[in-house]
Amino acid sequence: MKQKISLILIYVFLLVNIIACNGQQTTMKKGNELDSAFNHNYTILNSIAQSNFFDTSTACKSAIEFMEKTTAIKASKDGNYFGAILFTRKDLEKWKEWYDKHKK
Repeated sequence: MKQKISLILIYVFLLVNIIACNGQQTTMKKGNELDSAFNHNYTILNSIAQSNFFDTSTACKSAIEFMEKTTAIKASKDGNYFGAILFTRKDLEKWKEWYDKHKK
């Protein structure tokens, strides 16, 4: 009888550890995916900021949308007579600060 109880406890212990480890791997995977996606979109916007702020391509708009959705920090659209700028350098700085604060 004691052997059965011991065996059951061992199985329960193993099961709990397996479940905990699986959840931890999933969290790490999600964190890595976020890191990768954030860095990809940040790189796109940073390169636009260094060359041509008037880029209205789909890649630019998608990257801004990703940043706004991920960080909950809206881009402060700016512009002048020649056209609209969809984000500012200050937005890039805010998004980068958010990432540095929240990355794991």
